[in-house]
Amino acid sequence: MAVPPTPPAPCKPELRTAMRARRAAYVATLTPTQRMTMEQALAASLVPLLAERVAVAGYAALPDEIDPRFVAFDIWPRVTGRDLPLTLHHATRADLRPGAWGIREPDRDAPQRIPDAVLLPLLAADARGNRLGYGAGYYDRTLRDSRALRIGLAWDCQIVALPPPDPWDIPLDWLVTPTRRIDCRDAVAVGEAAANS
Repeated sequence: MAVPPTPPAPCKPELRTAMRARRAAYVATLTPTQRMTMEQALAASLVPLLAERVAVAGYAALPDEIDPRFVAFDIWPRVTGRDLPLTLHHATRADLRPGAWGIREPDRDAPQRIPDAVLLPLLAADARGNRLGYGAGYYDRTLRDSRALRIGLAWDCQIVALPPPDPWDIPLDWLVTPTRRIDCRDAVAVGEAAANS
């Protein structure tokens, strides 16, 4: 009996489309109270990771993204141009104004800061720290030479198997959801040990 061929893994644009739809469908099932409770649980799960971090960068969430609104941070990203890294600025949530693609961001004159931890939005991620973003590469360029702890934030439905990363993709150190905290560095170390045995 012939074995059917394994279907090819979806390419990143197809996967982005599918994950946008999956995330939107999931968020649509949440009541405002359920969503708030889950975002509070996310913040509580981040406490041990951020306890010794002085300068934390977050993000202004899009409607379907998990919102780090209950996490204490005061560094925000700003888009400065296509194919450029983000700049990171000290600001309060009240200081933010609609910027690129309507995403709220700090004023260009707000003081720039270097974070020691960065909370990243995403469309999908896996336990090895591979992150599927929106495709513009802003965070990859921004974090290429950074020593900041990279923490991806997601709904549980966003943790999926991903295709191998591209050479320019910057991996996550941690992946945090309302119910899980995954040390991606351990997952990579375990995977490398298994490959070498």
